[in-house]
Amino acid sequence: MIEWWTKSLDLVVKTQIESSNLKDIVRNSTTHLKNGCKWFFHTLERHDVPLLIFSAGIGNVIEEWIVQECGSYKNMTIVSNFMTFDEITKKINGFSGSLIHIFNKNEGVLLDTKHESSILNRPNVILLGDSLGDTDMANGFPSLNHVLKIGFLNDKVEEQLSDYMKAYDIVIIKDDTFMIPNAVLRSII
Repeated sequence: MIEWWTKSLDLVVKTQIESSNLKDIVRNSTTHLKNGCKWFFHTLERHDVPLLIFSAGIGNVIEEWIVQECGSYKNMTIVSNFMTFDEITKKINGFSGSLIHIFNKNEGVLLDTKHESSILNRPNVILLGDSLGDTDMANGFPSLNHVLKIGFLNDKVEEQLSDYMKAYDIVIIKDDTFMIPNAVLRSII
């Protein structure tokens, strides 16, 4: 799996994308955040609750996507694969940091970083995921008492529903909104 992920990121480097093209690429994409994310992000920021986004995708794209659709948030940390760009040509020349893949998207990748302190003493987590592997993202948090796991099941519903029901506390099926996470957040904040 790591070899596949590494080869995939190597293909991205071969595109020689320029940093200045990211905004247009995201703007012209047909992919959008779920309806209601902006309220969710804003509410967490207003109440000074850390928001960690773990993704095996490309961090620069995720960051630009969120900025364009919702704005930027001081409490948000994106843990992902961030492209680096040549200072002269402005073309991609690699990725920074350690490879983030579906099997290491958890607290362990934050150890000994500036972000570790923001979560160190947090006893509660609302975990949102869209794969069965995402249920492990809260593993390793030292002071964790409660984890509410909300899973978004978007594909292969009949095949995966039983496994999702075992892995997640709440399963949301083919829903393009953040209605359920927002309702949970309203009830606790």
